[in-house]
Amino acid sequence: MRYKTAVLVGVWTETALWGVFFILYLICAHVLVRKQTLHTIQWIPLSTASLLFMLATIHLALQLRKVYEGLVLCANEPGGPDAYFLDISRWLNVAADGVYITMILVGDLVVIHRCFLIWGNRIRIIILPFILVLCTAASGYAAVWLFTKLPPNGTALEGPLAKCTTITFLLSLATNILTTGLISYRILSTARKVASSVDVRPYMGGLAVVIESAAIYTTALVIYLVIYISRTNAQYIVFCALCPIIGIVPTLIIVRVGLGLTRTSQVDIEGPPSAPSPTYDIYSPTDAPILHITHLPPSYSPGPRSPHTRDFSGSDATWTEGPDAIRLQLRYSQGSVGRSIAPDDISRNSSVSFGLVRTKTTETKK
Repeated sequence: MRYKTAVLVGVWTETALWGVFFILYLICAHVLVRKQTLHTIQWIPLSTASLLFMLATIHLALQLRKVYEGLVLCANEPGGPDAYFLDISRWLNVAADGVYITMILVGDLVVIHRCFLIWGNRIRIIILPFILVLCTAASGYAAVWLFTKLPPNGTALEGPLAKCTTITFLLSLATNILTTGLISYRILSTARKVASSVDVRPYMGGLAVVIESAAIYTTALVIYLVIYISRTNAQYIVFCALCPIIGIVPTLIIVRVGLGLTRTSQVDIEGPPSAPSPTYDIYSPTDAPILHITHLPPSYSPGPRSPHTRDFSGSDATWTEGPDAIRLQLRYSQGSVGRSIAPDDISRNSSVSFGLVRTKTTETKK
């Protein structure tokens, strides 16, 4: 495949995927902003999605400018469009690659932040992924610098530039596989802890969202590395497609949750109901451990009401279960996908959420 053809197909592919990203971003913003005030808007996921969309838009604009210059402005110059596109040391290529590396870093940091929250804000869990991101930044921006040193007819498929590029994408791949593995292990281990007393299907639904989302970017990244190592011009097509995919993946999680396309479940620990049953909303680690209680419609079964007690002060949260039904609301949200309700996690206040929706209760007891 001629390099000019690869550039045109790659930019067309990136434009189509940017259109998908644009639609998802609008839905994402609507999901995060609707019925919210300035104090209740979830600024972290909204800012992240906005930053990724802005970077994707800048990168596409630079790509379209390159196509315009190559096909129109330089059409009558010696060598024509082929000579223009083969000169990858031009400032448009350097600027576009700088934006591209920044998008990779932001995308990897989003995954690390998600892992950090799901593990209850444990810094030691993300030390290795964060080191990988720092190495990705070093090799990525080194590759951008090497672009400026290429001769007019130089190639990005050989020499130090090719090595830096390969290392950058391998490090990003390792970061995503590692963080996805940590998230999956956390969800599975929590599900095993509570399997004897609760329905673990919400955990499995949350695990599916994590794996499906990570698989999109990981698969595209593996395909790119295989084609890039083969030293064919077709690698540029996948290279262009990866840019909007980096932003599509985290935005898609928010949209799936906001539109109810993923599981939002209630896990019931049932006993013979005999009285109004409370609903306990467990919020994110940044909130104070306040117990919100909403009374459900009363049951008309005979028998005395048995109390429920929660102790958040010790290392283990304990409760006594009587005839009432205890309903723990589990809400999946962007990035976190699920909440841990194992007793030891509750006591450490490690329930996880980016907080897309905070449940309003009709009666609150402190």
